[in-house]
Amino acid sequence: TKSHFSGICRVIIVCPEGNGTSSILHYRLLNSIPNIQVEGICSIGELNQINKEEIDLIISTVPIYTGNQLDIINVNPLLYEEDKAKIQRAIKRINLTKRNNGSLLVDDIISIVSNFASIQDYEGLYREVDRFFNQTHIQSSGIQKSLPSFLKPSLIRLNTEAATWQEAFRIAGTLLFQAGYVEEHYVECMISNAQKYGGYMVICDYVALPHAKASDGVNKTGFSFLTLKEPVVFENDQEHHLIRFVAALSADNSMMHLTAMGEFIELVCKKELLEQLLRITDTDEFICFIQTHCSKV
Repeated sequence: TKSHFSGICRVIIVCPEGNGTSSILHYRLLNSIPNIQVEGICSIGELNQINKEEIDLIISTVPIYTGNQLDIINVNPLLYEEDKAKIQRAIKRINLTKRNNGSLLVDDIISIVSNFASIQDYEGLYREVDRFFNQTHIQSSGIQKSLPSFLKPSLIRLNTEAATWQEAFRIAGTLLFQAGYVEEHYVECMISNAQKYGGYMVICDYVALPHAKASDGVNKTGFSFLTLKEPVVFENDQEHHLIRFVAALSADNSMMHLTAMGEFIELVCKKELLEQLLRITDTDEFICFIQTHCSKV
């Protein structure tokens, strides 16, 4: 078993296809919860290949069921406050079981400091103490590319008409196929995944992020962007979502899109910015808008 600092909770992120929404969650976790170490990202099908002895917690974007004794937490990929609270409670519970051989946890240090000093920035202090004891906690995901670097006019279609969500997904996916980012069957895989797993691809109001596994025909990492003249309805079981913005993702296993994904969600989850984006009908203006606002998020 790999050694690690006892104050760190080792997690695996799971989503149906192992990328896309899981990279959103990865970005959120690294920026919200200092005392975790993301050991990897996998699909539901790949979960049984994970070495469970090196994992403390599974964090999933969809409900999963497994016979092992690991903690499993289902969260929204945008990581709302209640999701953060669930994860922190699980980490505290896990850390209680690791208090042996005199191990000194970050929580213990913070507790001692708080007895003698006023802490103005708890999260900042926690993060710095954690870094001091555990340099391996700082994750490296290789070369990261910002969202503007993925913007190409041939991958953008604005104010488009689509009768159904399937048609909208197919138009966005076809842009990726025509540009050589994916094989043709990848487009249908995106649609079948949404039908199978439900609306987890709808990341916030009016915005969908269709995607499939890298092994479903990804040639290289990229995004296509589609805005709709009128919203289409996504319905699956009890779910009902209106969609006007489709960002189709093709992601290989490099995670180079992690930064771009973070910038994207910070942009579209702000209602006023999304409304402005949806009003744009000129491709150059669309690109300029994202370039401008990505430097502010």
